Amino acid sequence: MENNSIKHNFFKKITFGGFFKKDVIELIKINNYDRVYIDINNNDLPEDVKNAKQLCKIDVNNAKQLHNIDVNYVQQLCNIDIIWTNIQDKIDVNVHDKITMIKRRLNIAKTLVEILKTEIQFNSRGIVLLDSDMWTMYPLSVYTIGNTSSNYTYYIKYADKEYESSDITSICYLAKLKPTMFVNYYCMGTPMIIPSNYYDQMIYILKLYISNMIYDKEPVDVYVHNKLSRNHLFLNGICHMIYGKEYCTRLTPQLEGIRKWR
Repeated sequence: MENNSIKHNFFKKITFGGFFKKDVIELIKINNYDRVYIDINNNDLPEDVKNAKQLCKIDVNNAKQLHNIDVNYVQQLCNIDIIWTNIQDKIDVNVHDKITMIKRRLNIAKTLVEILKTEIQFNSRGIVLLDSDMWTMYPLSVYTIGNTSSNYTYYIKYADKEYESSDITSICYLAKLKPTMFVNYYCMGTPMIIPSNYYDQMIYILKLYISNMIYDKEPVDVYVHNKLSRNHLFLNGICHMIYGKEYCTRLTPQLEGIRKWR
C-alpha cells in the first residue's frame, strides 16, 4: 500500500494521565509519542518535568543554577510536547471508594474533551490514543495517503503487517475485568484510533456523558464505545501494567487482525 512518492499523513500518537507507572521519559521513548497530556492537579511527576518548559528556555550547558540536575534528562524533556490540562477535581489515588471512582470517570471524560478540542486546533489528521500504562512491542504507525481531506480511509502498520479502516478502531488489550480479578481481552477501553472526522461526534458524546451525569453509573469508555460504530483491532505485543505486572497480548495469526464490531 505504501508509495514513497505519495504523501503520508501520520496520525499523532498521544497518551494522557498523571500517575505514570513508568518514568515519563522511558514511556515516551518506548511508544514514540507526539504529545502527552498531563493533568496539572493530579500527577506524581518530579518538579523538573513540571518545569520543563521553563528549563528549556535556559542554556542548560552553561546555567549554574542547574548544577544538581541531569542535563541530558532536561534536554530530553525539552523534546517532549507536554500539554497541561487543568481538570481541577483532585483525586486521592490511595482511596478506592465509589466517590473516587466517579471522580476518575469524570476526569477522564473531561480530559478526552480537552484532547479532542486541542487536536482540532492542531488540525491533526487523527490520533492514536494509548493509556499511560500501556506500550507496544513493535512500532505502531497510522496514516492516510494523499492530500485529500475527504478520504478518511487510514492504514495501520504494525510488525510488518498493514490493516485498513475508516471508522474509530478500538485497540484490544489485556485488562482486569472489573469488578472481578479475572484478566482477559478487552476492546472497550480508551486505547483507540480516532480519525479527525470523528472528533466532533466524540466531543458531543462526551459532553452528554458529563452533562447527564452518566459517570454515576457507567464508565466513560464503555459509554463512548456503545454510542459509536467501531472496529476491534487485535495485535500481538500490546502490553499493559496491571497491579505492577506486565500483561502482553499473544495471538495466533488466525486471531490477529481487524474486525468490524457494528
